[in-house]
Amino acid sequence: MIYEVEWINRTGPPIILLKIAGAKATQEASFYVQLSCHPYIVRTFGLVQCNPGSIMLLQERAPHGDLCELLQENGFKPNERVLLKIFEQICDAMICLADNDIVHGDLACRNVLVFQYDATDPNKNLVKLTDFGLTRGSKLYSIVDSSSMSTMTIIPIRYAAVEILRDSNKSNYSEKSDVYSMGVLMWEACAYGELPYSLSHDDNDENIPCEYCEELLSAEQLRMHEVSEKLSIVA
Repeated sequence: MIYEVEWINRTGPPIILLKIAGAKATQEASFYVQLSCHPYIVRTFGLVQCNPGSIMLLQERAPHGDLCELLQENGFKPNERVLLKIFEQICDAMICLADNDIVHGDLACRNVLVFQYDATDPNKNLVKLTDFGLTRGSKLYSIVDSSSMSTMTIIPIRYAAVEILRDSNKSNYSEKSDVYSMGVLMWEACAYGELPYSLSHDDNDENIPCEYCEELLSAEQLRMHEVSEKLSIVA
């Protein structure tokens, strides 16, 4: 749950309150604060404990919403150089997570916040990663027994790596499964927000990506540092 709020007796950047709950809420919240110094990770100014199972995070507000919304609804049509700059920023943030042994687990355009954007000038774009501490792959998160929930409630089908769709055990969430999701995110952005596998209207059909990627195993996927290096070469 997200609330838009204002500073009292001080001038500061636009802010929001993000409410998180659960057994690991305090740990997740402190982790957000720990990584908020990264230039491409959403900044967290502090936290307030509402009750033993609920935390409110005070975070900077993205004036332009998330990347998916900007592409789909606001007609943002970035050129190739701008897209590469955006991908480099996301990849930089993901490297930070990987270096801290954190798996995002839900990497998609909807979890990329937009602070500045320009369709033609790469240097006038700034995006930041969010929602990394609340995902199943994080070491700070307790895994939910998949037998007690529907697949759709725990796995982002259209963005998940094949090994996760085959078996959602925690061990299958890795830096390499995030790299797969990064690839889907890049396709989504290049298609200006089009839904991955848009010909299928069934979000619960976990076989859709497998039909296209059956042979793509985690052992064949790159690491985030390798993705960053390849983006730098292209740019």
